[in-house]
Amino acid sequence: MECSGTGAKGEAVTFESEVVLDSDGFDEVGTFTYAGRDSVKFETIGKRYMAARAVEGINHGFVI
Repeated sequence: MECSGTGAKGEAVTFESEVVLDSDGFDEVGTFTYAGRDSVKFETIGKRYMAARAVEGINHGFVI
């Protein structure tokens, strides 16, 4: 997934994320990038779960 926007001071902000679903749940890695400043990388660690579907075709997940 990728999206972008504008920060509080007018700077460009982007979010990129890759989610891989498997039989146990999911793994996610991604980056928040603040134009002209720096970036923050993240990834799931520990337990991650998929919840029951409230709407057919839409998955819900969470990380503890």
